[in-house]
Amino acid sequence: MTAPPLHTGLRTATFAIDWSAWDTCGRLVVTDPDVHALALEVLSRELAVVGRAFRTRFAARRAFRDGGWSPSMPDGPAPAPFPYGLASASPDEPVHVELPSARCRAAGPRRRRLRIGLGPSLRAWTAQRCAEAVAEETLCGVLVAIGGDVATSGLAPATGWRVRLPGGADAAPAVLALDGGAVSWADLSMPGRTEPRELVVAPNGRTVRTHWRSVAVVAATAPAASAACTGALVSGRAAVRRLNRQGLPARLTDGDGRVRDVGWWPGSER
Repeated sequence: MTAPPLHTGLRTATFAIDWSAWDTCGRLVVTDPDVHALALEVLSRELAVVGRAFRTRFAARRAFRDGGWSPSMPDGPAPAPFPYGLASASPDEPVHVELPSARCRAAGPRRRRLRIGLGPSLRAWTAQRCAEAVAEETLCGVLVAIGGDVATSGLAPATGWRVRLPGGADAAPAVLALDGGAVSWADLSMPGRTEPRELVVAPNGRTVRTHWRSVAVVAATAPAASAACTGALVSGRAAVRRLNRQGLPARLTDGDGRVRDVGWWPGSER
């Protein structure tokens, strides 16, 4: 399989802002440094709209914690094949976002069980909403990352949006360059333990012991990537076939740290 080439803008300079809300870390990146103040204002406004859906700050924090999955989120349409350009970026060049960030690592969930829904996460919906709103008002390329969900909108910088993902026992960290779309990354590893977390699937409360320690999926939108990511976690070994059928590039790491690349994941041999 051959990935489509990158189609990017001419701008090379970007401006990044790190922020946090409801104990969740995020990053905003724009391709026009002159609009960073407006971009932050729009981001704050959109986050406030999301926050008003919850009665208390504690409820918002609870909805965003862990993977941020919420059983009340709509499933949306089935994921379509990834339509944008995707390539490997040089590991020596700066990246726009690293998953997980140092702050996310420090504040990550430590519980043995993780409660998830089978649809998109609240964080993914919020990242997509914010990226589109900021791009519409600033008229530049925008990346919004919330936890492990990354959404983009507008024209990407000249080298593409560069996202660094951790590697595994037999694979180096991957640096993706994409000109659009989104990335969703979920990590079920627990500090000091070899086995991954157990998943409790809402709303039926079924417990799943997944085959995968971490999953990264690239899709057209953050909600689509998030839904595919959670679907892969509960599908076990069948996730490889499922993601291939959906046309979504992905990287899956099993409990022993072995990495399986799916679709036209950059650097994988096909």
